[in-house]
Amino acid sequence: MCYYICGVDMKRVRIAYIIFVLYLIILLLSASRGLYFKVDIARINIDMSQKGDTKPVVVEIAYNNFFKTECSLDNTNWKDAEFGRCSYELPEGNYTVYVKNALNETSKEFNLSINEIRSFDINITKWFLAPEETLKILNKMEYVGLPDLSLIYTSDDESVATVDSNGVITGVGNGTTKIHVKPIGFDEKVVEITTTDIIRAPELDDTKPVVKCEQYTAEEAALLDEILATRVEQRGVGTRAALLEVTRFMTLNLKVKIPYFYEHGRMKPYWKNARKVDGEGRWYHKGLYLSKDKYDLISPENVKEKKAMWGCPLTNYDDSDGWAVGAKKPNGLDCSGFVSFSLYNSGQDPGDIGAGMDPELISMDDFGEKHTLTYEFANSDNYKVGDMIGRNGHVALISGKDDENLYISESLLKGVRTVTYSYKNKNSKLYTNYEYIGNLDNRYVADGDYTDMW
Repeated sequence: MCYYICGVDMKRVRIAYIIFVLYLIILLLSASRGLYFKVDIARINIDMSQKGDTKPVVVEIAYNNFFKTECSLDNTNWKDAEFGRCSYELPEGNYTVYVKNALNETSKEFNLSINEIRSFDINITKWFLAPEETLKILNKMEYVGLPDLSLIYTSDDESVATVDSNGVITGVGNGTTKIHVKPIGFDEKVVEITTTDIIRAPELDDTKPVVKCEQYTAEEAALLDEILATRVEQRGVGTRAALLEVTRFMTLNLKVKIPYFYEHGRMKPYWKNARKVDGEGRWYHKGLYLSKDKYDLISPENVKEKKAMWGCPLTNYDDSDGWAVGAKKPNGLDCSGFVSFSLYNSGQDPGDIGAGMDPELISMDDFGEKHTLTYEFANSDNYKVGDMIGRNGHVALISGKDDENLYISESLLKGVRTVTYSYKNKNSKLYTNYEYIGNLDNRYVADGDYTDMW
């Protein structure tokens, strides 16, 4: 076979070519080692999304390299990388990570310092305010380390409601807006605020007018129901805080006073041969009795006189306290009617029962853990706002307490209202008008977010 073409030895050319290619490969391996074989740590990802209070965080070491690579945290114990990454579960501390392939090795120091908000929530998502009424947003935040816990509060429409740097919302004018609460580096929470002048900011005022018959339209009555139901829901159905929202709404936020009315009977008859009557001096249903659509809740057989919402006239059949038998009086609530209404609308279910202390009858004084009202007990820490207070034949609820006074919500001849009694003064009428305090701790599902005063 001829290996010469035009005098050229092709075998030698081929050998020279192979040597040249090998030389280039060696040259490239030396000169381009960093490009093809050098292992570089591209990034260190710290994933705390699955971290519990004690579980280490996941640290992911990502690198730039095309060849089989190993990782180590001590340059002794190595683990194979998978898909360009090595992962470790680590607690806080200072570390050096080592990454190598067959031809190269590199290392990088990093500090694992956990400063992160883990969860964030607020205590309300929706609320109704009167103009000038305020509401403070409470927040619950879980975090590790020392993250920035600052919160940024903003209002979409300050003509409806404003919010200050402490999270206090103030109603301004009628309308609906959103309040945003944003932690640094965490998702925001939003509160829907509606400001409406159908209610007022809470105020002790015994001069407000008695509700008139059919004073509210069906839409206005429905709005009042929604306001009350929203407050209960946001505070927690069945909680002490929910009960306080009901009593304060009825006596402080409503612009009108619900009248007192001697009952014609109850949903649950309470003496032999007593007639079962619904809605006449009592109201054991959800919402306020201020619109005709509530008449559908009353069965015809449970009507003694007629269906009449609060403020509409009914005949008085009781001769107590100077009330003339046969006189027309505006329908409203008697004392236990107000208490049972308040408890029921807050999520309790005591039954449509009365205020007597007859050992043979179930009454309101049986609902809680009863304590004799003495000066010592009233000045102790053995009761709270939201507890019951009463005497034989009368029952009420404690809606507020400060350093001097108890604020008691009740229905008596002057109507449904909150009255003030000193518990610091031994000669206070508190100790002559009431005989016991009923602790309701065992009735509430929880205390909830409440304050001693509004």
